[in-house]
Amino acid sequence: MSKYQEMEDAVNSVRQKWNSNQQASYKAAGIIVNGFEQFCQFPQGHIFLMPLDKEPKDGVKYSVVGAMHYEEDGFWHLGLGMTISAKRFVLNLGIMERNGKTVVKVFADGQPREFDLANETERNDLYDFMASKIVKWFDSSALDGLDGATTKQIGFHNKL
Repeated sequence: MSKYQEMEDAVNSVRQKWNSNQQASYKAAGIIVNGFEQFCQFPQGHIFLMPLDKEPKDGVKYSVVGAMHYEEDGFWHLGLGMTISAKRFVLNLGIMERNGKTVVKVFADGQPREFDLANETERNDLYDFMASKIVKWFDSSALDGLDGATTKQIGFHNKL
């Protein structure tokens, strides 16, 4: 085998692994977003997706694929938007597939947690964890900006 063929095989192998991981992460994100919406009993239309790596376009309803992007931390990130009490806000949700499990970060600097999305109990644990993190953030951190804190975990959003 030539050196060129070795390099080509390496490139193709990485490309296949990348595509497989990307598709698995897209699928996991869809399961998580839809499951979270149902678990929390959001009214229809109160969950939306948006990209975090670019300015969202007015009037565009983003799919998981359109909202997700890859970052150097190894996670696929998307903006999970919610409308609660007539206010719209977006949080950073990071997702990766590792060893057949889904690893999720709620907030950009959140602690990664591993879940088996094929297991209903673990899925429900994830949704409960996400909801608890959001409530905790609003209870304890939402007004930090008034004290000069610069970490923004959840951003209020006026556009759709």
